[in-house]
Amino acid sequence: MKDGFIKEKYRSRVNAMKKSEMPDMPISMLLEPTNACNHKCTFCYNASSERPISTLDVNLAQHIMEDAFSQGVKEVGFYLNGEPLLHTGLEDLVALAKKIGFSYIYITTNGVLAKPERITKLVKQGLNSIKFSINSGERVSYQEVHGVDAFQIVMKNLQGIIEKREELSSLGLIRIMVSSVLMENDSDEDILILQKKLAPFLDDYSLYNRLPRPKIGSKKRFIEFCPFPFTQLFITSSGILTLCCQDSDNHLAVADLSKQSIHDAWYSELAKGLRKRHLTNNFGKTLCNRCLTGGGDSIEPLSNDFYCV
Repeated sequence: MKDGFIKEKYRSRVNAMKKSEMPDMPISMLLEPTNACNHKCTFCYNASSERPISTLDVNLAQHIMEDAFSQGVKEVGFYLNGEPLLHTGLEDLVALAKKIGFSYIYITTNGVLAKPERITKLVKQGLNSIKFSINSGERVSYQEVHGVDAFQIVMKNLQGIIEKREELSSLGLIRIMVSSVLMENDSDEDILILQKKLAPFLDDYSLYNRLPRPKIGSKKRFIEFCPFPFTQLFITSSGILTLCCQDSDNHLAVADLSKQSIHDAWYSELAKGLRKRHLTNNFGKTLCNRCLTGGGDSIEPLSNDFYCV
C-alpha cells in the first residue's frame, strides 16, 4: 500500500534533517494541552508516567506560540502525552494559534470526546486536521488495548465527523485521519479489516508497528538514527521543552520555556549535548540508550531541574 499523508510528512522531515549539534529550527511543534488521559493504552508510555497532571495555561501557550512563530515555526499540533480534548479551553488555544498565524493546526485524539459538535467548534476556531488513534478493530480487543470499553463511542464520533465532512471542509478542515498501532497478535487482523472499511472515507489511515522495548544489554537498535532531537519541538503542558515525543517524564527535557526562549532552548548546551550523543552513538544513561539499544539498567535525566515537572 502506498504511504499516505502521515508517513510522507514524516519522511520529508527526516530527509530535510540536518545531522548536527545545531540543526535548523523546526517548522513544526507539538504543544501538549494536558498530560491527563482517559485511556490506559498498553503501548503508551503515558500510562506509567510519574509526571504530575497539569493543564496548559492559555497565557503560557500564547507566549510559547508567539515565540515559536517568530522563530519560523509554521505548524502546531495540540497533543503529546494525554488526551487534548480533556482541556476545556482547547478552542481558545486553537483560536490563538490561528490568530498568531500558524498555517496548519492539528490534533490527535483517542476519539471518546470527539463529538461532531465539539469538533465543529474547533474547526470554526481554526483546526485544520484531526486524527483518531484507534488501536483495535473490535470491541473486546479495543478494551484490552485501550483499557476502556469505548470502541462504539469512538466509531460513532468518527462516523459523525465523516458525515459532516462537506460542512467541516467549508469551515477549514483539510484532513480526517486514523492511525493504528499493530499489536503483533490476533487483533491486528481486526485492525486491517477496519482499515479496509474506513480508508475510502478518510484522507489517510496509517499503520504503525509497535515499537520494541529492547531487553537490557541488547545491542540491536530498532531504528538506525532517531530524528526527534533534530527535527521537531515537543512542549509539555507545563511549558517544558523535551527532545522526544515519548519522553513522558521529562528525562530529555532541556528548558522551561516560561523562563527561556525557544531559540536559546533549542540551541542550549543540554540540547546540543544530547544531539552529540546521537551523532557519536554514545548515549550514556539517557532514555535514548534504553529506547534505542536496551543498554543500561538505569536512566538518568539530562537535568534534575525538569525531571517529572
